[in-house]
Amino acid sequence: MAEPTKQETEQVFKVLKVQKGNKIAPVFIGTWVYISLSCDSWQLAQLQMMKLGRNTSATEFFTKHSGSSLLTDSDTKKKYSSRVAELYKEELMRRVKKEATT
Repeated sequence: MAEPTKQETEQVFKVLKVQKGNKIAPVFIGTWVYISLSCDSWQLAQLQMMKLGRNTSATEFFTKHSGSSLLTDSDTKKKYSSRVAELYKEELMRRVKKEATT
């Protein structure tokens, strides 16, 4: 499968930006990053993780898995390398694989 073009990437972000749960800047795509619309290329799996992950989903996952205190922790290394973050990464990868097979 070919990697997405810059136009396809921009279209994904255009849709994601207007979704209510995506108003907060950091988004988890395997590692936590700040969305940069100026990136020249994104891998298809990264875009799928962005579409499936969303901030609302991450917040719900962290809360469900006893990680709600991490959501407001200013220690980003602690937050993003936590066990809950690793579990969320695994969950996102499962969702991406499931979407690819449907």
